[in-house]
Amino acid sequence: MNTQVYILRCLSNLHAGAGDSNMGVIDKEVQRDPVDKYPTIHSSSLKGALREYFENHVKASKTNITQIFGSEAGDETNKSSGKLFFGRGMLLSLPVRSDKFPYFNVTTPDILKAFVEQMKLNGVKGQENLIANIGKLTAISDEELKDGPLVFRGEHDQSVLEEENYTAKTYVFPEPIADQKAWRESLETILGGPFALMAHSQFCNLAKDLPVIARNHLEDGQSKNLWYEEIVPREARFATFIQGEELHLKMFSDHTNGKIIQVGANATVGYGQTLFTLLNA
Repeated sequence: MNTQVYILRCLSNLHAGAGDSNMGVIDKEVQRDPVDKYPTIHSSSLKGALREYFENHVKASKTNITQIFGSEAGDETNKSSGKLFFGRGMLLSLPVRSDKFPYFNVTTPDILKAFVEQMKLNGVKGQENLIANIGKLTAISDEELKDGPLVFRGEHDQSVLEEENYTAKTYVFPEPIADQKAWRESLETILGGPFALMAHSQFCNLAKDLPVIARNHLEDGQSKNLWYEEIVPREARFATFIQGEELHLKMFSDHTNGKIIQVGANATVGYGQTLFTLLNA
């Protein structure tokens, strides 16, 4: 069993809907992890979006699609399970507006530790350098983060992250990194850039209060149905782990690596445009 890691970059706002009835102000909420309550993309939603992409945009036989994803729902004649196993989309970073730069991609040591743990548990090979680079961030203590976010370029010092009015400061590593530019670029492959590190408690506030957009249905110019929809903002990053035999993984990656795939609802208004990048290509 082999594992591929994909980084999912939201090129537009994304709404993978929770589907639950909600009596609060927000009518349609996004999917969230049941443990940490961070926004997520459930594996079933991700697999469904990818299957739809293959069926509509990839010149692949029905046999190959069935091999990858399994038989279609309700097909009792040719019932079979797919050869690939799809993980959830786990959150890596969220964009936050700033006064000195349009936005920072913000993450936490806990998120990065969970990502590294998943890579190790899934036996991902060839990412030792990335894991070591992530380790520079996860070694930063909660004490060092308690006064606000940390940034990693001098020109970003004292940047204000606007949603919560946090003022960031530049972090100086106890042992200087030999090539800081290469180090930053390595991390930007998964987080986006520039990135900032934030304490878990502060990040929770950002993740809890995602943007909400008012949607409206008009009939003859009159509003018939106003509702409020929660979104994951564009430039957020997720990661997903996909497992299977090398033959089927290659068949899958040949048609997904570097491609823009629609995930979630509201495709007709441009939501869910997501760039899939294979990390261990």
